[in-house]
Amino acid sequence: MGLRVAPAETPAERERVYRLRYEIYVRELELLTPEADHRWRRLTDPLDEHGLSFVVWEGDEALGCLRVVLLSDLPDPVPVLRKLHALPVQLRFGSSAIATTSRFMLHSRVRQSRAVFVLMRAAFDWARARGVRFNFGDCTAHQLPFYEHLGFRSYEAGFNDPAYGFKLPLVMLVGDREGFAARRSPLARVAAAHPDDPAVREWFGRVWARSPYAETAATQGVDRLRLTLRRALGGEPASVSAVFTGLTSNEIDLLLSRATLFRVREGDRIVRRGEPAQSLLVMASGEGLPIGEAEGAPPVCPGEPFGLGDALWRGRRDATIVATGAAQALSIPGDFLDGLERRAPDVARRVVANLEDLVARRRARHWLPHTAVAAAAGS
Repeated sequence: MGLRVAPAETPAERERVYRLRYEIYVRELELLTPEADHRWRRLTDPLDEHGLSFVVWEGDEALGCLRVVLLSDLPDPVPVLRKLHALPVQLRFGSSAIATTSRFMLHSRVRQSRAVFVLMRAAFDWARARGVRFNFGDCTAHQLPFYEHLGFRSYEAGFNDPAYGFKLPLVMLVGDREGFAARRSPLARVAAAHPDDPAVREWFGRVWARSPYAETAATQGVDRLRLTLRRALGGEPASVSAVFTGLTSNEIDLLLSRATLFRVREGDRIVRRGEPAQSLLVMASGEGLPIGEAEGAPPVCPGEPFGLGDALWRGRRDATIVATGAAQALSIPGDFLDGLERRAPDVARRVVANLEDLVARRRARHWLPHTAVAAAAGS
């Protein structure tokens, strides 16, 4: 049976969406979200009362979803506006120009298909037809290259979500046809069917014309990202960071091609012990302090990996790391590193060997949790 995309409009359809969320967030990712109803295996939140979920359907089964909420439909939009840093937008363009997308997920059966883009296109057309000019959201650092490709951009400092960890705020300028085309976004052809919105593009450039809070090779280029990383580390990555030991410049550039370099502030919990490790994290500048079960361990310094999973960049994070001041961290997606084992096996083997050596040295200092030690020793 073929796939189709349509909104969840009936109570029964919405219930299938809530159960899909539970399946992915709780059973697959094992996120400890207070919104989960474990008795009925469903996950919902107050924004569902005002939003519309677009769904990838196979027959009556929901295999993907994306929720769109128009700010003008909320009885009190101020809390959402504050969380999104969107009050300047609301004051200049009004609530009717703002939407937020969230609960974007796909079942593993369609995760590698075109369904993700078809889902985004359906939500885009619906919001654009209703006068939306700004679409806000958030993502984890390792997801930023993917969202930038779609047409989002990072614009403000990250924040700690109590349920889902450290997040980067995102915004899409819905009428920015030039931006979609420049990023070769899969939404570029859809955006081209609507009028261009130069007023939003120019206003955004003035108001948010500041140092980037997150940088990727996709938008900055590998050369510029390497230069920024080198400045943060205080030297060449292969010399400063044991993660990159033995790698050539071209091999490091390959790793940086999908990486995100992002800023954190004092007190930010960059990672939390037990959350899914879906990326490799390396401190680029500043320091991170292990807390909780790892309390008393030495701080994480520039060049050092942190929050390793019990299978290096997979499994569960081994520690909670809090920034002791302004800092920068590099995030390389786990699925990209997995793919290197096929496309560039020598690079993958070197990175694994470097990480295993670091794990062994930390074990000697007696602070790495037992589960991560055992997994690393047996890998």
